[in-house]
Amino acid sequence: MSAKKRRTGASSRASRAGGKVDPTAARTISERAARALDTGDYSRAREQFEQALSADPDCTAARAGLAEALASSHQHDAARAELDALLDQRPRTADTAHAAGITWERLGKPADAARCFAAACRRSPERFDLQVAAARALERANQVDEAREALGRARALGGDAELEILEARLDRRAGAHATAAERLRRVLGTELPEALRITASYEYAQVLDRLGEFADAFEALRSAKDLQARHPDFAAVLDRARRLEAMQRATCLGLTSGHVQQWAAEPSLRTPRRLAILTGHPRSGTTLLEQVLDGHGELVSADESTAFVDVVAVPLSRGASTATSSLDALHAATRSQLEACRKDYWSKSQAFLGAPIDSRMLLDKNPELTPLLPFVHRAFPEARVLTMLRDPRDVVLSCYFQELPLNPISVHWLDVHRAVQHYAWIAMAWRTLRAVLPGDRWIEVRYEDTVDDLEAVTRRALDFLGLDWQPEVLAFTERAKDRAIDNPSYEAVTRPVHRGAVGRWRNYATWLEPHLTGLDKALTSFGYG
Repeated sequence: MSAKKRRTGASSRASRAGGKVDPTAARTISERAARALDTGDYSRAREQFEQALSADPDCTAARAGLAEALASSHQHDAARAELDALLDQRPRTADTAHAAGITWERLGKPADAARCFAAACRRSPERFDLQVAAARALERANQVDEAREALGRARALGGDAELEILEARLDRRAGAHATAAERLRRVLGTELPEALRITASYEYAQVLDRLGEFADAFEALRSAKDLQARHPDFAAVLDRARRLEAMQRATCLGLTSGHVQQWAAEPSLRTPRRLAILTGHPRSGTTLLEQVLDGHGELVSADESTAFVDVVAVPLSRGASTATSSLDALHAATRSQLEACRKDYWSKSQAFLGAPIDSRMLLDKNPELTPLLPFVHRAFPEARVLTMLRDPRDVVLSCYFQELPLNPISVHWLDVHRAVQHYAWIAMAWRTLRAVLPGDRWIEVRYEDTVDDLEAVTRRALDFLGLDWQPEVLAFTERAKDRAIDNPSYEAVTRPVHRGAVGRWRNYATWLEPHLTGLDKALTSFGYG
């Protein structure tokens, strides 16, 4: 349904209800829907946001929330239509454009967010907060010069901590590290809301790292981590992470070559399409390789889509009640269940991409899929798997440097010891799986080899995927500037490859070494000992 039709329908429902618009009811229902959205109940959220729009077709919060719920359900065309309707809502106000921009930011589309914030600025050029929002989105979209211009317009109107932090980030990106450090010291010396203090501390750590002031950089990180660990949901998220790991561990460690052989003996699933999985531990170099391979004319990549989890892993593990029954449920999957999962996966992936996949190979890049590879092999036995390896010590340090919202993955990175434990578990999962999965279905790719000889590694990867060499794949830095990259590597992939991050952990050995015995097996088995 188009946004125009949806909007007209809402108005009609309001008319049938007596012609009254009830903004208070719309706000109340929207708040209830927002809670459903936060808990991942997207279907309920959609229903309630639509109810809110029935009460008030011009409720900005309801339309923005509906768009987010639709996008979270992989209905990206419908979500875009809702946000376009919000941008064009009459009267065209700065607030409606700003709401559309905020939603695009939450959906990981900074270029779209910047477009909406620009519209908001045109409607209310005197508003400082809109200029800062535009600068924030432009920097995230790698439009650095445009972000500077927006910050200049904002500074002419006023100043605040967020502006200073953004300015410092742009200074760092330009190589003006001393200037950035001085700016951030001033900001951190003032009273700040907790969220801004966390962001400023992470940015300060990045700048101090560039300046070689490693002790102070680590202290800035530790300060940010301590604040994040005070989040009211921290204990619940950590508990959820541990329960999730227990179920995944049971599935991975329980998988045997007998399971794999029995699955292989089953009748072939219909219409196999070309699928490759790019995985590994987060911060192992998956984004770099994905950006390179995405330049191939016969391949399209999905960057950290949730499609596989939503329509394959969850349905195939449904009914599992114990840590060991996930594998039982997977083993018991019927042919019709597998075919349904495959069909839904291709449909959801195409919706995520917003373009037809056609005959191209799909590269599903997602580090979180490593412990889910048994599900991959069960539903897509034809899939090829590329696993990125990187010195585990560099991986742990890089994870520790990341500022991310609290979730069952990032919660491990608020403490060095937990970060080491999480890496050790993912490494063990991969070592276990590579011993039982068909040897012609996977390869390992080293980050260090990639930065040393990008062309050689890329040729090897393409050969494994059955794709011909195309030299244009190496022009990834130019492509990255025009592509939304919804992960912490958005900035790094716009620069040529370099060895600057290889062996970086040694700068922080004093603080890391007390915990590194947990990596001994990974270091040895992956050849980094």
